[in-house]
Amino acid sequence: MKISRMDVLGSPFLGVFCKANDKYAIVPTSTPKKEVEQIAETLDVKITQMTIGSGTILGSLIAMNNKGALVVDYVSNSEMSILRKSLEGMQIAYLGDRNNAAGNNIMANDKCAVVNPETTAEWVKIIQDTLDVEVVKMTLAGCATVGSAAVATNKGCLCYPKTTGDEMAALKAALGVEALNGTINHGGSMIGAGIIANTKGAIAGSLTTGIELARIEEALGFLD
Repeated sequence: MKISRMDVLGSPFLGVFCKANDKYAIVPTSTPKKEVEQIAETLDVKITQMTIGSGTILGSLIAMNNKGALVVDYVSNSEMSILRKSLEGMQIAYLGDRNNAAGNNIMANDKCAVVNPETTAEWVKIIQDTLDVEVVKMTLAGCATVGSAAVATNKGCLCYPKTTGDEMAALKAALGVEALNGTINHGGSMIGAGIIANTKGAIAGSLTTGIELARIEEALGFLD
């Protein structure tokens, strides 16, 4: 396991810009080589640099686990071709729901996808089929954009600091892993927006304190 701190494109909210699973990471085309290398080394993944809708906020627009990925429906055909080629062996689908910022509205591991409660039944079925998981609708302390409020892997979950004990118990039951609350970026509450992680490592924004890093290690199952 490795854990590190960095910014992406000058921002400590690297979860807004990047998305990763246990094999792949998707990062903006304009990401400097040094940052790309740090992501690849820390998470032990293959990197694809690209845009989504010609923009850089990939982490907010893509949700994925190790089996599939969902992307906003305004991704271009050429960008979708890059995704299909890069995410070899994975199911990929468009998310056309009104809450189509998939990375913000979906938090998933290989057991479950926790989604914005406003997600329609039609798109719940697409999420279920694409990621090959159970789908659970819930908020975290009133926050509906669960993908920006928390991060989950197959080893653990770190979530919004105001998440209640009952909500964390529900997350544990749904995701099949321990769930803990915490902060990133020196007290920041939107965990998913400030971290990228998989079962092999995690990267938090540069403002994240040592105490916060220790909580990340604990929550994501990196402690012996």
